[in-house]
Amino acid sequence: MNGSHGFQPRPARVDARGWGWRHAGRAAWAVAGLDIRIEPGERVLLLGASGSGKSTLLHLLGGLDKPSGGEVVIDGVNISALNDEQATITRRNKTGFVFQFFNLIPLLTVRENVALPFLIGGSSVGEQQKRVD
Repeated sequence: MNGSHGFQPRPARVDARGWGWRHAGRAAWAVAGLDIRIEPGERVLLLGASGSGKSTLLHLLGGLDKPSGGEVVIDGVNISALNDEQATITRRNKTGFVFQFFNLIPLLTVRENVALPFLIGGSSVGEQQKRVD
C-alpha cells in the first residue's frame, strides 16, 4: 500500500445507470439510456461501426467526459459528480487509458511512459516496477 495516498490497487466495479451523452447543441444522443455493470476482473469487448459512440462510451466510463444524464459509479463513487481535480485523481487511481494517438513522451521509453502515472500518484519506484512489469 502507498503510504502517502493510501491507494491499494485492485480491480474496480463500474456501474452506469440511465445515462447518456449529447453533443453540445445537437438533438442526437451519442449514447442514450445505457445501463451497464462491469464486475471486477471482468473483460468487456466493445464493438461498433465508426461513429457509433465507442470512444464516447469509454470517455464517459473513464470520467473524461460527464454524462448529460444519469451517473457513472466506480467502486461506489459517482464520478459524474466529481470536480475536475477529483476526477483526475480517480482516473489516475481507478482507470487507465491508452489513447488512439498515445500522448507518449518521446524522450521516455515505453516502460517509463507506462510508469509515469504511478510515480505522479506517489508510488515508490519498487511498487511502480511491479505494476508495470
